[in-house]
Order: sequence, then structure tokens, then C-alpha cells
Amino acid sequence: MIELFIFLNKLLVKIIPSIFIWYPVNYKKVSFVNKHYSDSNLLLTAKMLLKQNPEIKIQYITNNPRKSTIAKQIIFYFKLLNSRVIVTTHGPVIKTKKNISLELWHGMPIKGMNLMDNLKEKHTSFSNIDHLNSYSQFFNTVMNACFGVEGKKYIILGSPQNDLLFDSKNKEKIFRLFRIKKNQKYVIYMPTFRDNIKNYQNYQNFVKNLGFYKFDLQIFNKFLIKNNLKLILKPHPNDNNLWKEFFEELKLSNILLLTEEYLIKNNLELYEILGLSDLLITDYSSVYVDYLLIDKPVIFVPTDIDQYRKIRTLLLEPYDFWAPGPKVYDQKKLEEEIVKSLKDVKYYQEERNILKNIFHKYQDNKSTERVVNHINLLLRSK
Repeated sequence: MIELFIFLNKLLVKIIPSIFIWYPVNYKKVSFVNKHYSDSNLLLTAKMLLKQNPEIKIQYITNNPRKSTIAKQIIFYFKLLNSRVIVTTHGPVIKTKKNISLELWHGMPIKGMNLMDNLKEKHTSFSNIDHLNSYSQFFNTVMNACFGVEGKKYIILGSPQNDLLFDSKNKEKIFRLFRIKKNQKYVIYMPTFRDNIKNYQNYQNFVKNLGFYKFDLQIFNKFLIKNNLKLILKPHPNDNNLWKEFFEELKLSNILLLTEEYLIKNNLELYEILGLSDLLITDYSSVYVDYLLIDKPVIFVPTDIDQYRKIRTLLLEPYDFWAPGPKVYDQKKLEEEIVKSLKDVKYYQEERNILKNIFHKYQDNKSTERVVNHINLLLRSK
């Protein structure tokens, strides 16, 4: 049944643009198409755009074909066709020549995707995207290896969500919610989605051990208490429920789980919390590229890197060069590197700065403003 729905959905995508080229467009309407809650790129852009232009009609739409119906998808498509500008973060959508599409994307390409992904047999086409937002010329080159987009379509504006890394207005609220004391530091752990682990039991073990082959959470909690630290675990949105199953029942004093539901409930954006943290732990997630903007330490946990290379592939090799921080493979080393990284501000700082200048053309908090200015240009275009 799901396969039939996907087939019909793809058929509609091909048929509607050619048949409904006559469909009227509201030249003061902008549609933002989100995939999940943590689409800060869209939220920040929509808010600033509306604040600057109250006369513009903003339409914020959640689109997930797998959880929809054919009727709802048709309505969704016609909402888009009526928009002058369509803004997305996770790939192309349906449009005609009357619509202008702006793809903001959601991070620096680090892992193999599409043409560079060993997992995919069929490739996504970005041919109907008019403008693709970028971090830098380096971003253009890596992204183009995956999707083959014409060079003239790239616009280097920076990622709006990165502006939140510099924003501390909600600091008191965040510290209160996570019960973080004023003299206490917190570490955030953000592993990437593991589509290379197919066995559910293996995936459970991966989660329970924080990505290590062996890990004692009780001992680690004591380590955090001793060093006046807290650990916030933020799973990938695709893994949200799996992490909830295990960690919400543990009730460890200094290890906290940050879910999508918690962000929504407390009206918070992930990058607000990330920007206030003192250290990031990750593996192959592109989040560390954004984190470089605030010059804070990063620790990498590449425990399954050989398997990951084989199945998913990494775009940037050698990994040790492109990952500017210590690499840890066991609990003891992780504890040692956390202490060292927080104590020595110059530890791996040179490596971080080198890569920051490669990844980011803009290193300020003005990316949202640049994106909004570009949308205003598109709305005025003929």
C-alpha cells in the first residue's frame, strides 16, 4: 500500500506542473515547506521576512508524503503552485515556471548523499531548484558532487540556523529547564543517523552504549558529577523514539535527553541550546561544522568508521584531518579528553580555525538577514 502511494505521489509530481501551468500565482506569497520541528532555517527566515514585510502572505507547511493521503498531497501541491517563492530545506518540491524555489538545505555535506551514496539506487534531481543556499565555494563543490547542480544556482548567504549559535537571550530559561547551575558547564552529544545499522537489537546496543562497544552510564554519571558537568543527549530526529525508549527511564542525575517533543513543548530551537554548550561530542554529523563558528571544543567518536565508510561513505577524507578534535574509542579516553578539552582553550584550536575558514565564507550572525534580503529580491523579480 505504501509503495502504491509513493508511486502515485511521484506521478502527481510529474503531471501537475505541466498541466497546471495556468494556475494563478500570488506574487506576495511565500511558502515554507518543513520536514520536522527543528527546521530553524525556515522558522528564523519566515519570522524576519514577515516582520520586514507585513503585507506578504506567509504559508508554513509540513510535508511528509509517507504520513499523508493522495487528497492531502494534491491540496499541498496547489498551495505551493499558488506561491511566488517556495522555500525548502530537504530537497526539491513541485513547481511551475511561475514559481521560484529556494533551497536552504540543512548542513554542510559530510556524508555520502545521492550520487555519492552507496545506499541509494535512484537519485534525487535538483533540476527544478532555482537557487541553492550555500556556506562557501567549498560547500558548492562538495554539494555538487552529490546532486550535480548548475554552478549559477548557488548563492552563498550562510545558514540562518547558525545565527542562533551566537544568541544567548534564552540562557536563563535553558539553564533552568536543564537544572544547570551558574558555575556548571554542559556537554552536548549529537550522533548522526545510523542507517547503516539494520538490526534493531544492534541499534539498541549502540544507543545504550552511546556509540561505544562498551560503556557504563552509572560510572560516567559519577564522572560528570565529580567534574561539575552535565551531558545533554540530542539524538537525530530519525532516531528520536529509539533513544526515548531507553534514556527516559534511566533518570540519571547528570545525563539528560533532549527530544524533539521537549523542544516543541518549551518553544526552543536546538541551536540555541547548542550555542550555549561548552563542548560538542559527535561522530560524522555535520553539526560540528556549524559549531566551529563559536570556537568551542569538539570531541569525535568514530567507533564504527570502517563500517560507515563501506556502507554510507564519507565525502571528506582523511577523516582525521577534517575532524578537528581528539578521536576517542573508549569510555576512559572520552573522560580524559573532556577534561583536557574544557581546560585548555588552545587544544585543537588551530585545526578548528583552519577548517572554519574553509567551510564558512560568513562567520557572523547575519545569515538570516542575507537570506531574507534575497527572498525580497525574488519577490520583486519579474
